[in-house]
Amino acid sequence: MISGKKTTAAQVWPEKDINSPENIIRMDQYIRQNAEVSIGEFVNITKIEPPEAQEIIITPTQEINFLFENYDLVIKKSFLGRPFIAGNTIIINVFGTNYSFLITQTKPTGCVLLTEFTNFIVNKKPLNMPSKEMIAYEDIGGLKKEIEAIREMVELPFKKAEFFQKLNVTPPKGVLLYGPPGTGKTLLAKALSNELKANFIGVDAPEIMAKFVGEAEERLRDIFKNAALKATKENPAIIFIDEIDAIVPKRDDHSSEVEKRVVAQLLASMDGLSTKSNIIVIGATNRIDNIDPALRRPGRFDREIQLGVPNENERLDILKIHTRNVPLGKDVDLKKIAEITYGYVGADLAALIKEAAINAINNAIKQIKTPSKEEEKKILENLSITNDDIQHALKHIQPTGLREVYIETPDIDYSMVGALKEEKENMKDIIYLSLKKKEVLEKMNIKPLRKILIYGPPGTGKTMFVKATAKTFGVNFIHIKGPEILDKYLGESEKAIRNIFKKAKEVSPCILFFDEIDALTENKNEYINSPKILDQLLVELDNINNKEIIFIAATNRPEKIDQAFLRSGRIDKIIEFKIPNDSQRKEILELLLSKTPNQKIDINQLVEKTKGFTGADLSLLITDAALLALKENKYKETKITQKHIDKTLEKMTNIGKNNSEEQDVFENLRKDKNIAKYVL
Repeated sequence: MISGKKTTAAQVWPEKDINSPENIIRMDQYIRQNAEVSIGEFVNITKIEPPEAQEIIITPTQEINFLFENYDLVIKKSFLGRPFIAGNTIIINVFGTNYSFLITQTKPTGCVLLTEFTNFIVNKKPLNMPSKEMIAYEDIGGLKKEIEAIREMVELPFKKAEFFQKLNVTPPKGVLLYGPPGTGKTLLAKALSNELKANFIGVDAPEIMAKFVGEAEERLRDIFKNAALKATKENPAIIFIDEIDAIVPKRDDHSSEVEKRVVAQLLASMDGLSTKSNIIVIGATNRIDNIDPALRRPGRFDREIQLGVPNENERLDILKIHTRNVPLGKDVDLKKIAEITYGYVGADLAALIKEAAINAINNAIKQIKTPSKEEEKKILENLSITNDDIQHALKHIQPTGLREVYIETPDIDYSMVGALKEEKENMKDIIYLSLKKKEVLEKMNIKPLRKILIYGPPGTGKTMFVKATAKTFGVNFIHIKGPEILDKYLGESEKAIRNIFKKAKEVSPCILFFDEIDALTENKNEYINSPKILDQLLVELDNINNKEIIFIAATNRPEKIDQAFLRSGRIDKIIEFKIPNDSQRKEILELLLSKTPNQKIDINQLVEKTKGFTGADLSLLITDAALLALKENKYKETKITQKHIDKTLEKMTNIGKNNSEEQDVFENLRKDKNIAKYVL
């Protein structure tokens, strides 16, 4: 039995952490809410042996559409062996959504134990209770540091005000939460509100704006007046302004008078808050750079807390929270799901589980052959989310972090790339050490290799190789074509580069691939816009050393690249892609022909006839030969023969010669001291 302001009951397990201090217990938010205590408060614990319940009745506190008639059996099964006390609340997950149920009656009264023999009744008609989201810190995964920060800044001054008074420290008036959509900004504010038992006043910033003069400012004043009326020492008020950038943009010559007045009004309202107001303002935005600097100084928004895209461990934490009350199949491995869901934020992972649940329900309904209650009951009892449901959901839920920039999902890996054996080994060493063995490099005092330039004649497989690298190592792949960044308007190209690197940091680990990099890094005296664009690129490159970003640039014009880009510390390694030799061409041809129906093709003879051909040329050769075979067979399925290969080769006579001449140019470049010193 746990006694705080109220009484509840729970099962007890020993603390796994042997270093945990004595007289400390861990409770989830639902037990705390039933006992009416907060984190850090004292409770009394008494050992009890509750009798078996004859009957337990629970009632939802809000409207719920039950999907199956026998859903009460599933609820009962999930709570077997748990203690129940009338007046307590339990939370039940109904296919991805938490619903609150009040324990309205137990027989006998007092604390009882739910067993298989208990008559368990779930009322379908909800109680007329005010709806409130029961969100606590335990409902938020992957934000451990952020929760600690907001508790220090906001919760502590309210709960331990005397400590601040003793040291004459003014508690903060506001906190600014920023980060991509779906990272948990609103959720964190609501959890804080529930923990403080505060009056939560949610405001959607765009709704404040109005067309009449003075109306927007009046709405802001009313919000603060309303908060002042509700706020007490025991129950403070939290004003949560979502999308705050919509009402407080930077004031400049382009700002309207309305925007300037609204900014001024919010500044005045926040300045009017005193330590006795018991009001805290929390702003949320995903465009922090657009907010007026006057709001970001101490005394207004005293602290800025960034909520970024979660890493693998944080995603696993989030997945565990969203599946804690969801039956999962034995084939579901949350750790593997966390590994492949790079770029997913908390909202995406919640949507992923919900989509998987819907797919599981649809599959279960399809299994019902006859409208029999017994059959429904059996299917319902075995209902769970399987790995197939998760894979289905992954195809439909696109990660928020990858929507604002062009992200490719490569469909090829190293096994599908012919030759390039040495290049593969070099890249494996670089990426494996940089992303998977960072701690080893740190102990050896070795700087990770994160910035790579690959160069070689067109068609040697540079782009395909980088795509295969991303697929092989399971990281995000951002593909940027250098010429597409160039913009005729002043400053737009530099802005685009900043945004690309910013997004890469948000969705790391990732490979950021700049194709045709020479378009952005040409020698400064050759292109009028090049200096500023190159300078911006160099600044961004210098800032990715501590991020899980592998920067790869490709070019077939390395002589055009400015030396500032190639200096030590900017580019860690340079890899040359050459025209394939005989053995490499044979490997590429064998790979290509293994995927194409063929008959009696002499590969050794073909290798001799294709001297100087690149991988792209060989691919074109096989494709054109296959099209020729189809045409001859009146577009019916057939096989390519040596005859089709020879006919196609007749049209490609100059390719080998032209490529060989271009390779000679690259051979001379290899002797360039500015390039040779980096080549692997």
